Amino acid sequence: MTNTSVSNLDIDSLVSSVSQKVLKDFPSLDQVVLVGMLPRGVIVAKRIAKELLKETQIKVSVGQLESTLFRDDILDQSFISLEKTDIPFSLKNKVVILINDILFEGRGIRGALNGLTEFETPTCIKLAVLLDRGHRKLPIAPDYVGQVIETNHSDKVEIKFLEIDGEENILIL
Repeated sequence: MTNTSVSNLDIDSLVSSVSQKVLKDFPSLDQVVLVGMLPRGVIVAKRIAKELLKETQIKVSVGQLESTLFRDDILDQSFISLEKTDIPFSLKNKVVILINDILFEGRGIRGALNGLTEFETPTCIKLAVLLDRGHRKLPIAPDYVGQVIETNHSDKVEIKFLEIDGEENILIL
């Protein structure tokens, strides 16, 4: 298996692109909250919140969701993040932007949507991802995408973040 670095994609640029798209739809940000899917979606959510703060001087609340518990396609849940769901704010009357790093088949997002139903009902839920690699098995489409990339179904795509990997990189394996 070979590693291919996707050098024409910059993580900061992808975050900025998604942030600008959110601002276009919700310029006041008054009802917007961000919920990142553990583990990497949380990093993306925090970076988007930082970018929104820089652009608007408005602090957007960020929560985290462990969605693996709600997936129906994973029998071995031994790799579930040791971090837990933490949404320390109300979702009622909020626009929830559910955030992950990569969208693939859609099963993780379906699990996250199931997980969010454990909380109050928001006004709406939007989906934001840095990379959309296609190959959907469920009718799930992101509202905000940093970049669509072409991959083979068998490829493994990773975004490495400084916070947990000690490096910044986008890899296709």
